[in-house]
Amino acid sequence: MTADPLARALRAMTWLCLAVPIAILLRPTLATVVSTAGRTALAGVLIHRFPVVGATLGLATAVGVVGTAAGAMMAAVHHAYRFTGRSFLHWMTLAPVLLPPVTASTTLLQIWGNNGVVAQLTGGDWVSVYGFTGLALADILAMVPLAYLAVLSGLRTLDEGLIDQARDLGLPTRKILRVIVLPHLWPELAAVFLLLVANTAVDVANPLALGGSYQVLATRLREAAIGEGDAVGAAATSAVMLAICVLAWLVMTAISSRTGGAAPQQSSIRTRRRPPSSIWQRVMVGLAWFVAGANALSLPVVMLGSVIDTTSGLSWTASGYRELLAGQNGLALADSVIVAAGATVIAMVAGSAIVSTGGLRRGGSVSTNLLASSALTLPLALGALEIWRRTGTSGNSTSTILVLVMTVQGLVLVPVVVAFLRARTDAMTLPIRQSAAGLGMAPARMLRPLIIPQLRPALTAATALAFAMGLTSVPSVILLTGADTPFIAAQIVTEVEAGRLTEACTLSTVTAITVALVAWGIWLSAGGRRRA
Repeated sequence: MTADPLARALRAMTWLCLAVPIAILLRPTLATVVSTAGRTALAGVLIHRFPVVGATLGLATAVGVVGTAAGAMMAAVHHAYRFTGRSFLHWMTLAPVLLPPVTASTTLLQIWGNNGVVAQLTGGDWVSVYGFTGLALADILAMVPLAYLAVLSGLRTLDEGLIDQARDLGLPTRKILRVIVLPHLWPELAAVFLLLVANTAVDVANPLALGGSYQVLATRLREAAIGEGDAVGAAATSAVMLAICVLAWLVMTAISSRTGGAAPQQSSIRTRRRPPSSIWQRVMVGLAWFVAGANALSLPVVMLGSVIDTTSGLSWTASGYRELLAGQNGLALADSVIVAAGATVIAMVAGSAIVSTGGLRRGGSVSTNLLASSALTLPLALGALEIWRRTGTSGNSTSTILVLVMTVQGLVLVPVVVAFLRARTDAMTLPIRQSAAGLGMAPARMLRPLIIPQLRPALTAATALAFAMGLTSVPSVILLTGADTPFIAAQIVTEVEAGRLTEACTLSTVTAITVALVAWGIWLSAGGRRRA
């Protein structure tokens, strides 16, 4: 199918508008391989800081293995079995989307930390949540929703008719899993594992809160850029992190090409879910509830933590909310909402243009798009920091930083929006081609009457998701936050680092409420109540 010239021009203009700021912001990171000082710093990171690289990869591998297994188990339970509370389990798993990534660390500290609830009630430290163990647990809890959604999208492309025939012939579930499901799903599982490895390697929020003496590349980058003022060393660290993500992307691409390139179509046969019957099926459902409960526990814990002071006994307090109304935290919320709204507009316009001008061609996998989003955040933020520090640019610090952070967040949200919208259009591609063939029409002529109306709910959901991710993103703001322009995600990390858990819980609670209210408003403005 030949694309319309106007569509080709719009697509080219969209990519150009994205490529230019990305190239400018990535310049400090990419310059490390061409400058003498950069290559020296890069060698220093790989040689003298090799234990940090090894610690990062070790943590990322552990999170990748456990997170992929947990996400796959929960996706399989939701997809295959019928039981009471199945929809509630789904939303419990996705609850962390409302909260900043550091909330998992805040929850662990609030319960098991040195001044946590357990320590206050028992008078002793039962479990240490600092270092590798706590950091791995926090990252796993933060990554499970990503793994769950990615594996669930792969399960929905299974040939349900073939599975039903195998069941009718009396094949045991284990053999169906081994012969039919796993051969189809292993590329998606591998992609999810690589996604979690890359995401953990570039995560900066949880290591700052729980890392302690366990240093990783992301905390080393922040230390070099902010604490030491070593721009070249920070860029070299950023280059190593980017190389890890690029390597993960190359492996994803190789796996995709070996398995036929484009992802399969979503099955048109409705999944015939059955109640869990055997013991191990009931155990899987029970484990899914346990993981979902641990995932959703963060929300009630931070809500209670915002009104309970654990630093000197358990006592009620409202200090966090008073500071929010009268102190810097209120400014942080305002700045974050402004930036998230602007970034959402950028991402939605660019993402919609890419999807709408792509015709009926299939996009990349969900994991590939999410990797493209997370891999670039810290390197882009580092480039924004260098621009702000240039002579003559930092004079009007507030407006400059707001624009820079908005640009970084908008750019990294584009792949998320594209993945979200492509998942919807890919599901409609085969029916549209069949309808066009039956009516004797070109598939392109079916786009406006069929695809656009079906995309409206997806556009609404993508807008809410983009705003939530923009408001809660830590990597894009952690290098640029300051007294004049604070951001709520960075403020939460700062409060956790300072041991002010009540204030951190207050900010997390307010963030969740803000995301929920904005998402509700977007749903209403899109006619959600009329559709309901």
